[in-house]
Amino acid sequence: MTISIEEFNQLREAHDLKVCDWVRTDNVRLQRADGDGWGWRWDFTIEAETEKAVKVRYMDIAGDEFRDDSGSTWVSKRCFESRQAYKAAQDARQARQEAAFKAGAESYDKLIAWAKEHGVKGVRAGLRRATILAKIQEAGLTYAAN
Repeated sequence: MTISIEEFNQLREAHDLKVCDWVRTDNVRLQRADGDGWGWRWDFTIEAETEKAVKVRYMDIAGDEFRDDSGSTWVSKRCFESRQAYKAAQDARQARQEAAFKAGAESYDKLIAWAKEHGVKGVRAGLRRATILAKIQEAGLTYAAN
């Protein structure tokens, strides 16, 4: 997703700019992930500006004193996004992942309980679902997931 120049200017005035995660540049040596994504994508200052791009100066705040991990690179104004929108999207993605994991775990637990109820030998937690289904089939039973 890209934004318009007008949207860039609005985000800049609100101090809500973040470089999109899909932007790749060879100039940036900071390929370390931090808690909120790539560090340089969040912490930068704008040095120069043209009609369609800005030159951002970044600094590795976790770098040691013997290494200079600061620099600058040009980024198109269309390659920025709102920090707030990014965090909201990340929170929604995490909630979807947690819900999917929970549903899968419940389904797995039901499968194990069903197999134990029907006396399938060798079924225990930790086996792959395919292995449990194979053991059920070997026992001459058919499991119909609800």
